[in-house]
Amino acid sequence: QIKDIFSFGGDFKFGRDWYQHGHGFVMHNYMDAVNYTKRCGDVDVAFNVFFDRDNSAYVERNGNEVAGNSDYYNIWNINADYSTKGHDLYLGIYFNDKVGGVFSNDGADWAKENNQQLRVEFGSSGKLSNNNEKVKYDLGLVYSSTENTTVDRNGNSDDESGILGHIAVKYDDQKQLKAKLAYTWADDEVRANIGDSVENSNRYHDGDETIFEDIYLAGMALGNENFRFYNLSDIKLELGYTLKDNDKHSFRLAYDHIANDDDQKGNTFADKAARVNAKANYTKDLEANIITFEYTYKLAENTRLRLGFQNSKIEAKNMPDIKTNLYYTEIYSRF
Repeated sequence: QIKDIFSFGGDFKFGRDWYQHGHGFVMHNYMDAVNYTKRCGDVDVAFNVFFDRDNSAYVERNGNEVAGNSDYYNIWNINADYSTKGHDLYLGIYFNDKVGGVFSNDGADWAKENNQQLRVEFGSSGKLSNNNEKVKYDLGLVYSSTENTTVDRNGNSDDESGILGHIAVKYDDQKQLKAKLAYTWADDEVRANIGDSVENSNRYHDGDETIFEDIYLAGMALGNENFRFYNLSDIKLELGYTLKDNDKHSFRLAYDHIANDDDQKGNTFADKAARVNAKANYTKDLEANIITFEYTYKLAENTRLRLGFQNSKIEAKNMPDIKTNLYYTEIYSRF
């Protein structure tokens, strides 16, 4: 890290660090980056260049897709944050240009991939009333667009643009009780996250947990470690309680209700549920109910122990229900 490197101010940071902006829907992970930050008037501005890779490049062999080489590329990002009268507003813009290759089983190069991806996240958080510091709100919206100039053997290309939205009301007395009611939705073409940052679990870090954390655990119980939140909506109710006389002990109870927004299009929950039941073709009408209970004990200032239990039930037409129980233990220490 280098402070005040220029005569006009600003700080530089090089290397791998934890990056999170806004509600963390796009960026919420450890990343390799060059970071420059400066306060311009009343606005905090950050410019980032993230170094990421895409493992989705594939080679077609005998009609099957198999993993190919990773494709490294840069993600350019500018963030702006502004606070006024108890409200925090933010804007993040992310852009990358990827070039890769797709090959047929005879070795002929029949398609070239050229993706230009744009993600814009904006939103705000703050108190609902100037007279009540305990009740707050969260608003977030992500727009993602992929312009894909890939032309396959049939002359087709695939462009995507989608929306992810989030709204929540929270209560926090700063002592014992926390509560949250949230609604999050995404259409079937949204690709919000970068660097596997949102829909994978980052619970081991002390950064803010996203609404995807409990859903990701349920996906893991299905054997789906590559969960992606699209064509889904989630209603989340969460309660947290810390003991009055000993704040080392805290409890959390969360309920998620997930549903398909479009019954004719799949998602990672529906697709995995179909494979579990060996039913590749079925009406993709899905509902999932997930209950999560956690107990956290603070072993030291930098160390915590977390014990958890999660019960999930997934229902879809034309196939049996899926029920899973997941028990987990986490010990986390940061130095």
